[in-house]
Amino acid sequence: MKKGISQEGLKLLACITMLIDHIGYVLVYPAYLQASMVDGVNMLGAAMPPEAELLHTIYLGLRILGRLSFPLFAFLLVEGFHHTRNRKGYLLRLSVGALLSELPYNLAVSGSPIWRYQQSIMITLLLGFFALLAMEHCRKLAWKPAVMIPFAILAELLGADYGWGGVVLIVLFELSRYVVNRNLIRFCGMLVLFHYMPSAMLWFGSISVPMQALGALSMVFIAAYDGRKVTNSRAVQWAFYLFYPVHLAVLYGISTIQSVFQIGISIVSR
Repeated sequence: MKKGISQEGLKLLACITMLIDHIGYVLVYPAYLQASMVDGVNMLGAAMPPEAELLHTIYLGLRILGRLSFPLFAFLLVEGFHHTRNRKGYLLRLSVGALLSELPYNLAVSGSPIWRYQQSIMITLLLGFFALLAMEHCRKLAWKPAVMIPFAILAELLGADYGWGGVVLIVLFELSRYVVNRNLIRFCGMLVLFHYMPSAMLWFGSISVPMQALGALSMVFIAAYDGRKVTNSRAVQWAFYLFYPVHLAVLYGISTIQSVFQIGISIVSR
């Protein structure tokens, strides 16, 4: 059988695209806002300085690449759910990752240690895991989509990243595991799903496209997945879960240094 992308390869790609996305949101976007200020006036939507336009282009590019990450994580969650020999251990890693992510996530996205408006993607994955457990106990296929509804509603109530759409995407990967042309169904399903999810719009002339819809391109890599698992190392397994809180903490630290540096420059330039 021709080798494609291993499980670890998909995980690495998911982590890299997530890091790229968060660099755009945590580091580049604040720099863009700062560069768009002229004499204390925000020039967004007006004739911005060239450096602001460049930063905005970089920001969009990073966020577009970042759209690939969550579909990859959602797919990997379903694969892990079916292939793990230890469901309790899998749930433990998800739970620890969610707990450790709370503080760095809040700091990175809001600058405050407590932020009640949105929860990290780890909460979405946890809810998706419980939805998969509930679906597993349904003997009739028709009931499987129905039992995930409470978890999708809970994702919205908690303000989990991607909200109801995140849980539905996980369920889409689950329901399409054993059908013919599953990758085509997944691609089309993502296009429809992302159309109804809140998203920034990208304009190509007179045509607008939801930025989130570009996440459907993750199917290029998912279709190349060959089911291989290169290592059973627990250290490697934990490393992928700990990457989320660690990289957020590092980005927050860099953003803090960046803010202090900008404040220093503004004081000196007065």
